Amino acid sequence: MLDVKTYDFNVYLNPWQPINITPRIVDLVRSVRNGIVNVFTPSEDCAVVTIEYDPHLFNDLKKYLEEYLKVRGIRRLASSILGRCITLPIVNSSLRLGAWQQIVLINIGEDPKEAQIYVTITGES
Repeated sequence: MLDVKTYDFNVYLNPWQPINITPRIVDLVRSVRNGIVNVFTPSEDCAVVTIEYDPHLFNDLKKYLEEYLKVRGIRRLASSILGRCITLPIVNSSLRLGAWQQIVLINIGEDPKEAQIYVTITGES
């Protein structure tokens, strides 16, 4: 039998600040044997991505997006390009991520903000 569980929490971020939310998601999926987890933010200025949690990669990502979007005058599309949600498999009560991947929330806006995170887990308990 499949169960559906929902959770939400808020995270405060400065502009272009990445926050590793993997530990919170790992804690939430421990009670599920096999299934999927969806992590979503409704905030238009934030993105949820899987990436190696490395400051150099974030600087490269920021530089690329700023240049790409500035040239085209479409800065508000950054969250659409990166995505505001991800869905990941849960196998044997563990997230299936790449060796160095983390789930990261990034404020791609110009102002500090408190972002909402919604987590939906579907799976076998």
